[in-house]
Parts: sequence; structure tokens; C-alpha cells
Amino acid sequence: MNILLVEDMPGFGRHILEQLQSEGHNVTWVVGAQHVDGDYLIGIAPSQEHDEFDSDSWDNEPDRLVTVDFTTVEIALLDGGLIKPVVSGGDFARPLSAFGVPCISITGGGAGAQPMADAGCCAALPKELVLLALRQGVLDFDKLRRAPLAVAQALIDFTESQRSLKFAASKQRSRFFTGFPVLDRLPETN
Repeated sequence: MNILLVEDMPGFGRHILEQLQSEGHNVTWVVGAQHVDGDYLIGIAPSQEHDEFDSDSWDNEPDRLVTVDFTTVEIALLDGGLIKPVVSGGDFARPLSAFGVPCISITGGGAGAQPMADAGCCAALPKELVLLALRQGVLDFDKLRRAPLAVAQALIDFTESQRSLKFAASKQRSRFFTGFPVLDRLPETN
């Protein structure tokens, strides 16, 4: 499947990209966009030099620009807050969903899920749970295209169950692993 991944934090984007590719998907990863129009975007490719804890940045480097034609995109995973000049994932969701592309909001902590839904995303998942959802088969792209409401509900249920597991792990002073090294190696805050 051809997937557009819009994620400006390399510590998340790189691992989501690798997981999707390991499942056989063709992925275009951009950290933002210079321009989004009705049927295409001029995206900003990730920097080769980055700190995985920080958002990527763009200093008008033309060699990082990539054109993405919406006719080639089958699914989009969209972060809510992005680098300039296009700073909102909603600015991607509106034209993509109008073009018929199912969009999933992958905002940090899920806090931006409602604005992303208002912009056209059919489902939401906190970005820190994306790898787990992919590995456990909850984020099923074929099913998303056939039954988006069922997948949206499955992601809500999955998010609630994972939050319960994380809470239980913290009560037992054990670790909850997300699959993202950027999160899993942080010191515990008990």
C-alpha cells in the first residue's frame, strides 16, 4: 500500500517508516510541507542530520522538497503540529480526505485528535502507540479502507487498553515499552 507519513520528529518518523516498510508498504515520509494544494503537496523530506528528540527544521533547502501527488496516496498518517511553513496536520487532512484518502491522526498523546478529526481524519491514535498498533495488527490499512468506523473504534479501544497497561506497569514500578527507542530509554518517572 502507498502510505504518506507526515511526522516532524525523527525519533518517531524513522521507526514508523521502518515498520511500515518491513510490512511491505511503500512509504513517503515528509516532516512538513512548503505547499499543500487540492491534489498534491510539496513536502519537505527529513533532514539527514537531526536529533531524534527535536522536531526537524527546514531552512529553504530546495534539495529536500518532494512533490506528492494525491492520486498515488492510499492512506495518510498525519501528525497534528508540524514545522513551518505548513504547521498544521489539518492542512494535509482537508485536501487528502476530500480527495478520498483515509487519514489517521497520529498526534502526540492524542491531544490534537479532535481538531484533526474536524479537518477530516477518520481515526486517531497517539503517535507513541503507532508501532504497537501496527505490530499487533490493530492498525489494519485494508480494513480501514473497507470499514473506517470499525477501525476508528478499534483504535479507541486499543488506546484505552494500552493506557491501562501503562498505568498498571507504573503502579508495579515496571516499564511499559512502546517500541520507540526515543521513549523506551527515557528514565522512569515514578
